[in-house]
Amino acid sequence: MDKKYQVFVSSTYADLREERRAVIETLMQMPCIPVGMEIFPASDQRQLDYIKRIIDNCDYYLLIIGGKYGSLTDDGISFTESEYNYAVEKKKTVVALLHRSPGSIAFDKSEGDPVLRQRLDNFRETISKDRLVQHWETVGDLRANVALSMTHAISNFPSIGWVRADRAANEDVLSDINELRKENERLAAELTALSALRQPIPDLADMNESFVFYGAYRDASTTRMITKKVEHTWKEIFAMLAPLLASNPHEEKVSVTIRRCFSSVTASRAIGNGAPSSSN
Repeated sequence: MDKKYQVFVSSTYADLREERRAVIETLMQMPCIPVGMEIFPASDQRQLDYIKRIIDNCDYYLLIIGGKYGSLTDDGISFTESEYNYAVEKKKTVVALLHRSPGSIAFDKSEGDPVLRQRLDNFRETISKDRLVQHWETVGDLRANVALSMTHAISNFPSIGWVRADRAANEDVLSDINELRKENERLAAELTALSALRQPIPDLADMNESFVFYGAYRDASTTRMITKKVEHTWKEIFAMLAPLLASNPHEEKVSVTIRRCFSSVTASRAIGNGAPSSSN
């Protein structure tokens, strides 16, 4: 299934316009959807809350660090560092690209305030701890590092990604059909195995074969015992007893039912065990 992964591009803005453009162009040539504050760079606290909601929906977080620490939030840390901290908190896969030689960056793109410069150094150190980072100096370096790092991240840290709704529906249906096909094959194999194990029962009567009942009853007028013979197929016998079987009847109840159905004629042997029997 073709997926595209949403990537949040985080950095200071004014000093890295060209670099950001190169990074976004590279991401667009990959299965990625770059997201960043290109039109409205973060500049107030409400926008930071909005950015956090965007990060929630992203698959990866890509950080570019140059020579600026950036504007500060109400908490006294830069918007870029706040975004990074939030991405780490949300356990997003972070791809960090740090300038190799911050001291060589042009003065107008570097921090002149020693306090902010120290905060930038501390931020770089935090990023580098327990995390693989890539270093860059030129726009060409950035393009190459983005391509390599994002390919590695997608391969080794797969995320949910985004799929066109029409493709997702079609592929879900195909997946369901494939699972049903596998289940059908499994059940067919089990049925074949059971059929191979099944052995015919010897001397089993056919449903159309007849069974003869012999019985006797006492004539009310003469008080004599009169014998009687009744012949029925096993199918007829089953039809008579079938309504009774659902209730798991006792043997005596079955016998009573037989006597009623055959006008008080008692079988000369009991159905099921072949033992002779009689009744009056």
